[in-house]
Amino acid sequence: MLFTLQGHETKGIRDSLGVKKNSNKTAETFDAHCVDSWCLAYHVIGGEPIVDNTNIFCISPIPIQRRNLHREIPKKGGIRTRYGGTTMYGLVKNTLVRHVKYGLCAISGFQKGKVSLTNLSGKRVNPAAKISDCKILTRLNFRYKRIVSKHPKVEQSELALQLTFNI
Repeated sequence: MLFTLQGHETKGIRDSLGVKKNSNKTAETFDAHCVDSWCLAYHVIGGEPIVDNTNIFCISPIPIQRRNLHREIPKKGGIRTRYGGTTMYGLVKNTLVRHVKYGLCAISGFQKGKVSLTNLSGKRVNPAAKISDCKILTRLNFRYKRIVSKHPKVEQSELALQLTFNI
């Protein structure tokens, strides 16, 4: 069965449950992105009016800089400088590798026969790792991030207490 509600109706449900919504959409938190969907699910299904799981799993495409052939004037001999390609040494950027020292990493660049490695949260761990120290696992097309949010602030209004205890 499909239920459709207007925005003001969703806000009314949210207010009746005493759950606050964060208006900062750049914040990667439960109260910025998931509060309305939780309130709608509670409205349809029911259950305990307590937010018990606020973990978020973010999936985003990895931005890849393609070569830009006409970015610079060719150097002597008509050779253009390399800029932002995605493959080199038979490897592709954003390939998941297991490094002997740093564990699971992604290849983020190439330079002078070596690769630049970043950990899975995006922080560079080694700008010049030997390819022989890496075991190639698979290509990553997306960036995955698990975020453990704090529970949203719940203010127990009279209406929320009535819903909780069926007064």
